[in-house]
Amino acid sequence: MWSLDRRVAAAAWLGAALALAGPIITSDAPAPTRTPDDPVELARELAAVANRGADASWLVTYGFTRFTASDGRLRNTVVVAHLRSRGQPPLDIDVGLGSFTVTRGTRSYSCTAPRDVPECFERASGAERTTKPGDVYGGAVVSDRYTIERLKSLHIAGQDSRCYALRLRTGVPLPGLGFRSEQCYSNDGVPLRSLVQGATATDVRVAVTVRRAAGRADVLPLLTPWGLERLAPA
Repeated sequence: MWSLDRRVAAAAWLGAALALAGPIITSDAPAPTRTPDDPVELARELAAVANRGADASWLVTYGFTRFTASDGRLRNTVVVAHLRSRGQPPLDIDVGLGSFTVTRGTRSYSCTAPRDVPECFERASGAERTTKPGDVYGGAVVSDRYTIERLKSLHIAGQDSRCYALRLRTGVPLPGLGFRSEQCYSNDGVPLRSLVQGATATDVRVAVTVRRAAGRADVLPLLTPWGLERLAPA
């Protein structure tokens, strides 16, 4: 979900990500001086801005393009919502490309639209997702699995953004990051653009409209056709 696929096994990287919150070394020697473009500093910066969005509610409509290895292009519209409500787990919705997925707490729903009535498959999504997207980015960089660099800032959907590129340097690509990933966030953490290069295609999402402080009224039209309106926050 989001620009970063939230099915990533983030817990596997949480230990490395925790290094972002404290000193990198624990000896009595002075900590090394780090420049603003040092990978750890960039990872901290990306993690911080991504996690701001995890603590907010928003709904974004994206223009989606898939570039295939044979120079084909698939275009569509994708809607992503992230809602926080007091005393309840976050609600994540991703709709587009003929599919609908929603996750709340430890339950996940994947829906399709057959000829007669929509059909949703419910499954356990594992432990409740308390890990934030910034922990995934941070773990990927601090573990030396991915490199990171700052990209030129872009103006997207009327918003200024901070942009970063992550590139796989070793091991198997992580879901949602692929071999190469570009991520742009607004200053308050709304994902505005993502590019993920996979083995056979590159997927690009660019925000067209951004709605902050999204709530029940905003997501009910997305949930009701699938019979999942009970998941909307009160």
